[in-house]
Amino acid sequence: MKPETNWEEQYARQFNINEILVSENHLLQEQSIASENAVRKLHSEYDAYKKSSQQEFRCLKAELITSLRAINLCLLASINTEKQQLTHRARNFRMRHVNQIISNEIDRFCDRKLTSYEDEF
Repeated sequence: MKPETNWEEQYARQFNINEILVSENHLLQEQSIASENAVRKLHSEYDAYKKSSQQEFRCLKAELITSLRAINLCLLASINTEKQQLTHRARNFRMRHVNQIISNEIDRFCDRKLTSYEDEF
């Protein structure tokens, strides 16, 4: 003979199990939403950082190009032409000036000093 099944107890046990599963499901959904929001936030922070770093790079690039153009003009002024002969004194003065400009630009963009060396010329 089979024992009688107590349907009310089974229903209550299954109901409790279902409630636990539903609450765990809600927690998982909340965690999923929170992680999705965190990912969105990270993406937006990354995009903002990327945009600002690109802007900084463009500004640095513009400053470097301007500095190189200034150095180029100084060098052009130091080159002898057919109409203008430079004395050693004038050439040395201009070269010291160019050297000072280059050193200032290096100091401005770098925290390390370059080692100097004596030229053979």
